[in-house]
Amino acid sequence: MSQSVAVSTIQSRVCTLCDLPAPTSDTSVTANAMLDLLKVSCSLLAGIVSSEYPGEMYFATSSTLTTVAGVPLVSTPSNFSDLLRLTWQKSDSEEIPLLRATPETMRAWPESWGDSECTEIYYRFSGSAIELFPTPDAAYTLNIHYSTGLYPASTASTFIARDGWDQWITLQTCVLVRARQQKDATDFVMALEKLEAAIRRQIKRDRYGVRQIRDLRGDAFSPITYPRKPA
Repeated sequence: MSQSVAVSTIQSRVCTLCDLPAPTSDTSVTANAMLDLLKVSCSLLAGIVSSEYPGEMYFATSSTLTTVAGVPLVSTPSNFSDLLRLTWQKSDSEEIPLLRATPETMRAWPESWGDSECTEIYYRFSGSAIELFPTPDAAYTLNIHYSTGLYPASTASTFIARDGWDQWITLQTCVLVRARQQKDATDFVMALEKLEAAIRRQIKRDRYGVRQIRDLRGDAFSPITYPRKPA
């Protein structure tokens, strides 16, 4: 089951569990530092999810890009994480997959985009943009299918999470906060390991079959027992 989770909610949980005041620019864990730690936790969870099941299962989305005549670069979407598929919508009935460029294909350009026989367009990544070979000679539509990953931009961000994901991010952030404070995080680590095992089982069920009645027994998702606050 999926749900929308607010990053601000996770931050509040972390502050409660780690006995921290609401983060500001003057607190021991500043607002910027807290957001950075949350981003790290989200990134780690995205890595776990993708290692068990390709990222497009949970994080995929699609969009269109438009080329500019004489400009070889086209910017990727702001929430872009990893490319899954890139095609050129050559006509209403013809969609051509773009090919990853090599040193040879970057030099040996095919016919121009406007050529009716052109079926090979190449690309490579250049920073936060995609570089095209040959350079487009007009405005063309590209269809991009990509993974957004799990990377919040601010505490006002929300993301879609499966059961237990927000709890995992909370616990992992608590571990990072304790490390920053040079305090013991064993209690959080133990709860985190138990929850991670449950998440991995959940993803395997998503991948290989429907959830069975027997899978409901002994699940670690609900309720989750968080460690006590430090005395």
